[in-house]
Amino acid sequence: MASKVCRDIQLAVARASLSDSDVSVRTFLGGAATTLENLVDFAKSGLDGLLMIGFPHQLAVDLINSGEGIPPVVLGSYAPLSSEARSQLGRCACFSFDNEGLGVMAAQFLLSHGLTNFAFVESGVRRESEDAELRFQAFRRTVEEKGGASCTVSRFSLGRSWANGDFCSSGRAYIEDWFKTLKPPCGVFVNGELEAVRLLKVCCELGIDVPGEVEILGVDNAFGCCDLVSPALSRIRADFDVALALAWKMLRRLIAGHDVSRLEAGAFIRPVQVVERGSTASGRGYGLVADRVKEFVRVHACEGIGVDDVVQALGLSRRIVEKRVREATGQSVLQLIHSVRLAEVRRLLELTDESISEITMKAGYQMTSNLSVLFKRVYGMSMRQWRETHSIPPPPTTTANR
Repeated sequence: MASKVCRDIQLAVARASLSDSDVSVRTFLGGAATTLENLVDFAKSGLDGLLMIGFPHQLAVDLINSGEGIPPVVLGSYAPLSSEARSQLGRCACFSFDNEGLGVMAAQFLLSHGLTNFAFVESGVRRESEDAELRFQAFRRTVEEKGGASCTVSRFSLGRSWANGDFCSSGRAYIEDWFKTLKPPCGVFVNGELEAVRLLKVCCELGIDVPGEVEILGVDNAFGCCDLVSPALSRIRADFDVALALAWKMLRRLIAGHDVSRLEAGAFIRPVQVVERGSTASGRGYGLVADRVKEFVRVHACEGIGVDDVVQALGLSRRIVEKRVREATGQSVLQLIHSVRLAEVRRLLELTDESISEITMKAGYQMTSNLSVLFKRVYGMSMRQWRETHSIPPPPTTTANR
């Protein structure tokens, strides 16, 4: 598991367990070579339950069958499990990514840029084939439904898996031929982060303007490289905090011997927002200053920061910062802060049952009354009305088309 993922998930686990003062948490860092024996040895050190993040579900099946009596919760399966896999897991709860939600969010975001030509790029790695299919179908369906008959959607693989599961990379000539079939400007949704970086590299080598001719949107930032390339890659961010909170609740119930079937109905890692950077700027030309402001605000807006905090972090004059942000986004720095905070308010209203006062504090506001006035002015309804009309139900069970 990548170090950034480990850090993000460990922080989320720590937050989820803060309310349980009688619980101690220990960490086991595994990888592709982790065996059942490794987990059993770890489990024998006095554990009551195990939260398995990023491991194949078969390892959880083997742990259950080992007779150790330690219930696991599996978080991070690439695709919804088959009925056979679920029957093998028995009482074990298993989370998977909301693949359809990812495809829909990607399509809606790229459609909002006024594009009519789209492409879906995948790696062809065998273990990702089902989640890629689900994301592609949702992406294509949303483009066709909301974009109309004039929209085109193509599909491309940067490589494929051999029979033994090894990955074979496509040659540059193959990718170059595919680019010739695209009609710029084209929005490309890439099923992965490393694939998005590789696609961007090939675009640079071929002299293809990003984002002028091709806009690239990736998924997650697991390896931490989306922000390190130029232009920085836009990507969809998954909500591990909400998923981890539910996973923690499931694990506690399993340890106590209770049923988790009702909780498991919402066992998905959902997409929460598109973090937009230079690769999808649609020619708007986000400069270095605006990029730094947008990233700082994205990370810290809900901590109660103000414009002065942003200016101090960049080490520039307020006039320069405001000017660059206004040119790039059409918003002031304060408006940018409020937009990020309000997006967090909407997310919490839609995905959690937390009180309005709790949401107020988590979004970086001090007074609920002020937030209520701002929210109604922007969205035309109260926060309670928004929750009633926009609460997101669990995604339906979908079988991939083979």
